[in-house]
Amino acid sequence: QQEPQQQQQQQELQANAVAQQQEVLSALKLQQTQYRDYIVSSIRITAGIDAPDGSSSSIATAEGLAQVHAQLAPYAHASDIPRLVESVYLAASAKTYLAALKAWAEAVRELERRCRDFESCGLNSQGSEAAPALTSIPTPSLSSPPSPASLEAYSQAAFQAIEGLGASVYAASVADYYGTPVAQAAPTLHAVAAAIRGRMQESRHALYTRLVEDLAHALEAASWPPPLAPTPRSPDSAGMAGDADAERRASGEAASTAGPGDASRPLKHHREFTGFSSDPARLAQLHALIACLGGLQQAVQPEEFQRLQSILQQANASGLDSASPGAAPQALEEVPVLWAASAALVPPLQARLQAHFAPSTAAGRLDRPEWLFQTVLRLVQEHVGHVASLQPGLESAGLGGRCHMAVEYARAMRDATKAVLRTARLPALQEIWEQEEEGVAGELWRQQVREAIEFETKLAPFLGAPQSVLASRALPDPLLAASVLRAITDDPEYMAVWIAAERQAELARLQEVMDDPKAWMPPPPEDEDQRAGPGLPPAAHSQGGWQQEFNPPRVAEALVDIVSALVDISRSTPNAEAQKALLDGVGGPLLEAMMERLNGILEQAASSNSILSEAWASRVGACVAAARYLHHMLSEMLEGPALSRLHAAAAAAKAAGTDSEAQLGMEQQQQQQLQQPEQQPEQGSATQGADVGGAGAGLGMEQQQQQQPE
Repeated sequence: QQEPQQQQQQQELQANAVAQQQEVLSALKLQQTQYRDYIVSSIRITAGIDAPDGSSSSIATAEGLAQVHAQLAPYAHASDIPRLVESVYLAASAKTYLAALKAWAEAVRELERRCRDFESCGLNSQGSEAAPALTSIPTPSLSSPPSPASLEAYSQAAFQAIEGLGASVYAASVADYYGTPVAQAAPTLHAVAAAIRGRMQESRHALYTRLVEDLAHALEAASWPPPLAPTPRSPDSAGMAGDADAERRASGEAASTAGPGDASRPLKHHREFTGFSSDPARLAQLHALIACLGGLQQAVQPEEFQRLQSILQQANASGLDSASPGAAPQALEEVPVLWAASAALVPPLQARLQAHFAPSTAAGRLDRPEWLFQTVLRLVQEHVGHVASLQPGLESAGLGGRCHMAVEYARAMRDATKAVLRTARLPALQEIWEQEEEGVAGELWRQQVREAIEFETKLAPFLGAPQSVLASRALPDPLLAASVLRAITDDPEYMAVWIAAERQAELARLQEVMDDPKAWMPPPPEDEDQRAGPGLPPAAHSQGGWQQEFNPPRVAEALVDIVSALVDISRSTPNAEAQKALLDGVGGPLLEAMMERLNGILEQAASSNSILSEAWASRVGACVAAARYLHHMLSEMLEGPALSRLHAAAAAAKAAGTDSEAQLGMEQQQQQQLQQPEQQPEQGSATQGADVGGAGAGLGMEQQQQQQPE
């Protein structure tokens, strides 16, 4: 009687489970259908917002919607609850993503409206009611400064557009965040995001182009850029700028061969630059334009400026004055050069430098690299005060406590110098290296590098380096990271040529010293009463200087001088990778050459069994003293501050390797534990299987312990 009742209860339970499962499936399918309908309507709405001309996006077509539906609901007709749950989760994620896309599209539409308002807003000259926009004035350098009311309206329209761009950038970050779960499952949805992003980029580019052009025209109206030739001409100007004709070409007095483009030729109506403060109305215009461009850069690059703010706050917490540009040198490399300097202030000077110091000109002689660097330094030194008068523009943009216009000008001039090296100077040196004698070309490369290092040292004060750094002549790594030497170190071919040139020159120098017999003679003893040890020949007694540990022959001191100079040069490279490559490529062969010579002398003396003979004792002693001296001096160099970057890089690599080895060991141990059931015998008790697994685990531990010391 009990068995039929139990069977009936089981059948009822199974029927209830099936019914519940069907209810869950129906609910999931209904929810999925609702999500699908929402997604389809959202795509149509978002695509409509996406198309400003009223056209439909390809994703809003029937084919596009069907493709999205297939990607988001692959298990719509399945009876598997876990798969339906997965599908519903994906559809819910897509719903959230499309809501973010819709908000982003609306923000971009508002941005485009504000950009149109800004484009229609011109800078009216003083005394003019309806002057065209500044970008359409044929001769902007002759135009009058804009009226205060026009300038105020222009700035207000620009900042409204910038505010709209900032909102669009934030909406884009939100959409990207919510788009991560559906990135792989529904790639078709990203077509909408790509279209919105493209429109946002177009608006951003239009804002950037308009502001840069307006600022460039305003600078030209203020008689910027100044001529390359010094005014008044200094006695050493001929050496810095080449011959007189080349100097006139650079200053625009004779532009027959000034180079391509009009940027290297001043206009006929160009007046002599006397500073920005001479015209208060023009200065106010420059301040407003710089403020707008600074605000735009902050909206486009928010993360960089947030890192800059964090670094300055840490410097302030450490007791440093965050208002000083040298308080935290690493801050200089945490944010790109301000566009006001890199895109408007410096490009006219860069064009003139490019044309004036081309290798085909008299001032572009490859054997006088200092002319370019001296000219750039003089341009920075003479006009950094004028550029500092533009600082109120950065303060209006909220950058006053973080950026300094004078420092940005120096940074942009350094980047311009790198561009001249990359595009003109270094290719010419490379051509000479490939076609002519390597000795001549190698010396040109070495001279170029040493002048570049000197240039960086002299430019450091204008970059905000503190006086303590200037006194030690050891520039901090953040300043070196953007040095002009990157024109060489960033190019593997140029880097290889420079290393080859240094190696060739230093090996020849060392070989000359090693081939001099006098360089191997032991120096005389410092103490005339010193006596050689018992059993040595009289010659050894008369030349007892070799017994003194740090009284080596001249060849050892010569090698130390060469390597020490090489280490100093390597410290001026932009990063640890370049420093290591230089030391490995040049220092390694130098030490190998010396070791080969020392080993050769000692092996020759040992083979003749005459180490203590009168003919060999002093030479063997000189070799031993040289080796001991080199070991001591090189050890000090390795522990010195000049190689601190290499030590830090090695420690970081070691720590990363230790972490990866520990992670690998944990993964191997977990894998062994997962494989334990497979290792159990087919016949045997559970206890035997556990014993086998324990033995396997113990063996793995022993193997790890054996591998760690190795």
